[in-house]
Amino acid sequence: AYNAFLNDDVAIYEYGVIVNLSFVMLNISIILAYVALEFIVPLLFGNGQTLGKKIFAVGVVRTDSVKITTFQLFVRTVLGKCTIETLIPANIIMMLYWNMADITGAALIILLLLTELIMITVTKTNSLLHDMFAVTAAVDIGSQRIFDTPEDRIEYQKKLARDRAERQIY
Repeated sequence: AYNAFLNDDVAIYEYGVIVNLSFVMLNISIILAYVALEFIVPLLFGNGQTLGKKIFAVGVVRTDSVKITTFQLFVRTVLGKCTIETLIPANIIMMLYWNMADITGAALIILLLLTELIMITVTKTNSLLHDMFAVTAAVDIGSQRIFDTPEDRIEYQKKLARDRAERQIY
Protein backbone atom coordinates (compact mmCIF):
# COMPACT_ATOMS: atom_id res chain seq x y z
CA ALA A 1 0.00 0.00 0.00
CA TYR A 2 2.83 2.38 0.85
CA ASN A 3 4.54 1.74 -2.50
CA ALA A 4 1.23 2.31 -4.28
CA PHE A 5 0.86 5.58 -2.39
CA LEU A 6 4.35 6.70 -3.39
CA ASN A 7 3.57 6.01 -7.04
CA ASP A 8 0.27 7.92 -6.97
CA ASP A 9 0.96 11.63 -7.63
CA VAL A 10 -2.64 12.66 -6.85
CA ALA A 11 -2.55 10.91 -3.46
CA ILE A 12 0.80 12.53 -2.60
CA TYR A 13 -0.56 15.95 -3.57
CA GLU A 14 -3.73 15.47 -1.48
CA TYR A 15 -1.66 14.23 1.45
CA GLY A 16 0.44 17.40 1.21
CA VAL A 17 -2.70 19.54 1.15
CA ILE A 18 -3.98 17.81 4.30
CA VAL A 19 -0.66 18.33 6.06
CA ASN A 20 -0.48 22.00 5.06
CA LEU A 21 -4.08 22.66 6.07
CA SER A 22 -3.41 21.02 9.43
CA PHE A 23 -0.56 23.44 10.05
CA VAL A 24 -2.61 26.43 8.88
CA MET A 25 -5.58 25.52 11.09
CA LEU A 26 -3.33 24.92 14.10
CA ASN A 27 -1.43 28.20 13.73
CA ILE A 28 -4.46 30.37 12.99
CA SER A 29 -6.45 28.95 15.89
CA ILE A 30 -3.58 29.42 18.36
CA ILE A 31 -2.90 32.98 17.16
CA LEU A 32 -6.58 33.97 17.32
CA ALA A 33 -6.98 32.44 20.78
CA TYR A 34 -3.96 34.30 22.13
CA VAL A 35 -4.95 37.60 20.56
CA ALA A 36 -8.50 37.33 21.93
CA LEU A 37 -7.81 35.89 25.38
CA GLU A 38 -4.32 37.16 26.20
CA PHE A 39 -4.27 40.54 24.41
CA ILE A 40 -7.77 41.95 23.94
CA VAL A 41 -9.22 40.75 27.27
CA PRO A 42 -6.32 42.23 29.29
CA LEU A 43 -6.75 45.52 27.42
CA LEU A 44 -10.40 45.56 28.47
CA PHE A 45 -9.82 44.52 32.10
CA GLY A 46 -6.73 46.68 32.55
CA ASN A 47 -3.57 45.90 34.54
CA GLY A 48 -2.78 43.09 32.09
CA GLN A 49 -5.39 40.85 33.67
CA THR A 50 -6.87 37.87 31.89
CA LEU A 51 -10.04 36.28 33.27
CA GLY A 52 -8.02 33.97 35.53
CA LYS A 53 -5.82 36.80 36.75
CA LYS A 54 -8.94 38.88 37.45
CA ILE A 55 -10.46 36.07 39.55
CA PHE A 56 -7.27 35.60 41.58
CA ALA A 57 -6.44 39.35 41.78
CA VAL A 58 -3.18 39.03 39.88
CA GLY A 59 -2.01 41.62 37.39
CA VAL A 60 0.90 42.28 35.06
CA VAL A 61 3.08 45.35 35.48
CA ARG A 62 6.44 46.54 34.24
CA THR A 63 9.29 45.44 36.44
CA ASP A 64 9.45 48.96 37.92
CA SER A 65 5.80 48.69 39.15
CA VAL A 66 4.39 50.94 36.43
CA LYS A 67 1.31 49.94 34.43
CA ILE A 68 2.01 47.79 31.40
CA THR A 69 1.80 49.48 28.01
CA THR A 70 -0.12 48.12 25.04
CA PHE A 71 3.15 47.45 23.22
CA GLN A 72 4.55 45.50 26.18
CA LEU A 73 1.34 43.48 26.40
CA PHE A 74 1.60 42.77 22.66
CA VAL A 75 5.24 41.66 22.94
CA ARG A 76 4.45 39.54 26.00
CA THR A 77 1.49 37.88 24.32
CA VAL A 78 2.43 37.53 20.66
CA LEU A 79 6.21 37.20 20.75
CA GLY A 80 6.60 35.44 24.07
CA LYS A 81 3.57 33.35 24.89
CA CYS A 82 2.13 32.74 21.44
CA THR A 83 5.21 32.35 19.26
CA ILE A 84 8.03 31.05 21.42
CA GLU A 85 6.17 29.19 24.13
CA THR A 86 3.28 27.76 22.07
CA LEU A 87 3.60 27.92 18.28
CA ILE A 88 7.16 26.63 18.05
CA PRO A 89 6.54 23.58 20.27
CA ALA A 90 3.12 22.91 18.68
CA ASN A 91 4.56 23.03 15.18
CA ILE A 92 7.44 20.77 16.16
CA ILE A 93 4.95 18.29 17.64
CA MET A 94 2.93 18.43 14.41
CA MET A 95 6.12 17.88 12.42
CA LEU A 96 6.94 14.88 14.59
CA TYR A 97 3.40 13.57 14.08
CA TRP A 98 3.60 13.92 10.29
CA ASN A 99 7.15 12.43 10.25
CA MET A 100 8.64 15.70 9.04
CA ALA A 101 11.10 16.08 11.96
CA ASP A 102 13.47 13.79 13.75
CA ILE A 103 14.96 13.67 17.24
CA THR A 104 16.29 17.24 16.89
CA GLY A 105 12.70 18.51 17.05
CA ALA A 106 12.11 16.69 20.32
CA ALA A 107 15.47 17.95 21.59
CA LEU A 108 14.46 21.51 20.75
CA ILE A 109 11.25 21.17 22.75
CA ILE A 110 13.19 19.78 25.71
CA LEU A 111 15.72 22.63 25.42
CA LEU A 112 12.90 25.18 25.43
CA LEU A 113 11.35 23.54 28.50
CA LEU A 114 14.70 23.52 30.31
CA THR A 115 15.22 27.18 29.43
CA GLU A 116 11.82 28.02 30.93
CA LEU A 117 12.59 26.03 34.09
CA ILE A 118 15.96 27.74 34.49
CA MET A 119 14.42 31.18 33.92
CA ILE A 120 11.75 30.65 36.56
CA THR A 121 14.30 29.51 39.12
CA VAL A 122 17.12 32.02 38.56
CA THR A 123 15.23 35.25 37.92
CA LYS A 124 14.45 37.50 40.85
CA THR A 125 10.78 37.80 39.83
CA ASN A 126 10.42 34.08 38.90
CA SER A 127 9.61 35.12 35.35
CA LEU A 128 9.28 33.06 32.20
CA LEU A 129 10.56 34.03 28.75
CA HIS A 130 7.48 36.08 27.83
CA ASP A 131 7.97 38.28 30.89
CA MET A 132 11.68 38.66 30.17
CA PHE A 133 11.01 39.81 26.59
CA ALA A 134 8.39 42.34 27.66
CA VAL A 135 10.19 43.40 30.89
CA THR A 136 7.09 42.61 32.94
CA ALA A 137 6.16 40.68 36.05
CA ALA A 138 2.98 39.18 37.47
CA VAL A 139 2.00 40.74 40.81
CA ASP A 140 -0.67 40.52 43.47
CA ILE A 141 -2.95 43.50 42.79
CA GLY A 142 -4.06 43.83 46.42
CA SER A 143 -0.59 44.15 47.92
CA GLN A 144 1.34 45.76 45.06
CA ARG A 145 1.32 49.50 44.45
CA ILE A 146 0.94 50.12 40.70
CA PHE A 147 1.86 53.50 39.27
CA ASP A 148 0.35 55.06 36.17
CA THR A 149 3.62 56.59 34.96
CA PRO A 150 7.31 56.42 35.91
CA GLU A 151 7.03 60.01 37.11
CA ASP A 152 4.30 59.01 39.60
CA ARG A 153 6.63 56.32 40.93
CA ILE A 154 9.49 58.81 41.34
CA GLU A 155 7.20 61.27 43.14
CA TYR A 156 6.02 58.51 45.49
CA GLN A 157 9.63 57.55 46.27
CA LYS A 158 10.46 61.21 46.96
CA LYS A 159 7.46 61.45 49.29
CA LEU A 160 8.58 58.33 51.16
CA ALA A 161 12.09 59.75 51.49
CA ARG A 162 10.70 63.06 52.83
CA ASP A 163 8.51 61.23 55.33
CA ARG A 164 11.46 59.13 56.51
CA ALA A 165 13.63 62.23 56.86
CA GLU A 166 10.94 64.01 58.90
CA ARG A 167 10.64 61.07 61.32
CA GLN A 168 14.39 60.83 61.89
CA ILE A 169 15.82 62.40 64.99
CA TYR A 170 19.00 64.34 64.36
